Amino acid sequence: MERRWVLFFILSFLIIQIFMLVEEARHPRRRSSERIATTEEHTTAPLVASAETTAALELAQTAPQKQERAALGLNRTVESTSLTIALHPGEITTVTTEKYAMGIDHVGAVVNSWRLLDPGSQSFSRRLEEGEGIELVRRIPQKDPEMPVFQNWPLEISFQERSAFSYEDFNAVPWEVRRTSETVGKRNLVVECLSPSIRGVRVKKALILPQNEYFSTLRVTLVNETSSTISITDENGRGLLLRWGPGLVERSIGQPDPNVGYDAAVYRKDGAVYAMHPVPEKEPLAADGRIEWAGVESKFFTALIVPEQPDDAARKKIYYVRSLVPARHNPEIKGFIPPLTLELATTKFDVPPLSEVALEYGLYVGPKKYEILKKYGASLESVVFHNSYAVMRALYLFLTDVLNWIYALVGNYGVAIIVLTILVRILLFPLAQHSLRINAKTMAEQAKIKPYIDAINEKYKNNPQEKNRQIWKVYQEHGISPFAPLRGCFPLLLQLPIFFGLYRVCNDTIDLQGAHFLWIKDLSQPDHLFSLGFVVPFFGWTHFNLLPILMALTQLLATKVSMARVKVQDPTQKQIMYMMPAIMGVMLYTMPSGLMVYWNVSNVWQIFQTIYTNAVMAREEQQRQATGQVVSMPAAPAQKPKRKKK
Repeated sequence: MERRWVLFFILSFLIIQIFMLVEEARHPRRRSSERIATTEEHTTAPLVASAETTAALELAQTAPQKQERAALGLNRTVESTSLTIALHPGEITTVTTEKYAMGIDHVGAVVNSWRLLDPGSQSFSRRLEEGEGIELVRRIPQKDPEMPVFQNWPLEISFQERSAFSYEDFNAVPWEVRRTSETVGKRNLVVECLSPSIRGVRVKKALILPQNEYFSTLRVTLVNETSSTISITDENGRGLLLRWGPGLVERSIGQPDPNVGYDAAVYRKDGAVYAMHPVPEKEPLAADGRIEWAGVESKFFTALIVPEQPDDAARKKIYYVRSLVPARHNPEIKGFIPPLTLELATTKFDVPPLSEVALEYGLYVGPKKYEILKKYGASLESVVFHNSYAVMRALYLFLTDVLNWIYALVGNYGVAIIVLTILVRILLFPLAQHSLRINAKTMAEQAKIKPYIDAINEKYKNNPQEKNRQIWKVYQEHGISPFAPLRGCFPLLLQLPIFFGLYRVCNDTIDLQGAHFLWIKDLSQPDHLFSLGFVVPFFGWTHFNLLPILMALTQLLATKVSMARVKVQDPTQKQIMYMMPAIMGVMLYTMPSGLMVYWNVSNVWQIFQTIYTNAVMAREEQQRQATGQVVSMPAAPAQKPKRKKK
């Protein structure tokens, strides 16, 4: 195998590894044993009155007897009231639209279930049965199934009065919940929730749900029934807190795994999107400022809270955002990755006597699909590929659009990937053709000066400086650059951004989730031809994936075809020629099958393009020989005879 291919494989390997490391750093999978830093510094102190500090949770963490823990909350009353703490779930009110089915728990008026009936992907839509949906609200498992489940729930609220009394218990008492409807342009479903009175304060929640949209509205109203002004503030000057937790379920079709630690807290501030990856038993990650939206994302879905903000940039409100892994989310079950909770808080405010203050939030719960998010404004679409550099993000979005456009014509994403690959190779054909010619010329030049280089290496093997000087002299005499092998690599490396782009598209785009092609059940996952029935040591493989093996074979064939015009005598180079495709196959064994389809088609194209180029160059060489234009090289220098040892 000639030097250019060795250099190409080494450079490709290094670039792929660097890319993986960068992507892992920008979008890591959370591990319980390590601390992952956020992109924002800790600009504020932790929010107070978190759910895990309530008396019920304190009992849950300390009571030694199962009977005591099963009865948690039932014997405690809210301070200064006759209200008794209740356990989740209580009575559930279900509301169904064309996009999702939502279950509202009367205890705390929180979201017990949020099932997407329309995941935003045509591949998904064909496989979903009527009313099945994808559940996005996680359930924290318990070691003892008889134990009650303690966790955060979406749309919990919390606030303090004068940094003294906490109203956290609003999340653990029964509310009045009723369904109604309103007509403002289009008919909307409305869920109205009214809390009991605690210390003269009531809370109203109103969920306004359009029939056929992913975007809804949440209105939270604090009602002061006393004759005194109530200051809503904690010791750090923050007012009402709204939660979304625990995380998001990754998915429930094809290969369900609610324990995948892919979810992250995200927020947008000053035109940029930031991610926060908190770690269990570590300090929460916090930020403040003119937050445009904040929420939780998984690979394919996101739940975003859009606080009320005036259009005037100078009058934008300050909000506080925090991401943490509550203690109640860690049941200490082996292999379970505790999910995070997001908290979004307002600044402090007052509720005048016998009056109320209403706060409004937009809610987007649905797929991370650019065209869907964009229509709702507030720059929600910036959450898509937010963990990528601007140029690469633009490339990812462009490839996604092209792939979807092709899919609309052919009706299958596997075929669409093949067509996209062919289009890319056609566009790159002149560049690749130029690269192949340069490589052929370089190989011929290297083959002609090889006897000189071998002789110099032998003659000056004990004098490195003189050896380098003589080799440089040979290159100069024959008009060859010592960096000539790199000339053909750079055009090949220009294809790597396309590879990275298709990697992200195949790995993170919901359109490929569940898409079928031939024996492949999901183009966003490895092809999994059949189960091995055991775990491959060191690698952790449990399935036989055919596409990576085909990729290695086609890569080997492409390499051998490119070597057809030059005979390789060095056994080390021959070993590398056979080893590199195998190494690439091992490296990419668990890559998405959509990416493997692209790579295999690209290799097949390369094989035929090289055969064509070799045939053209052979004809050109015959023409030069016929016209006497062949340049002859001088004979190799005679080697100095070795001295006999005495």
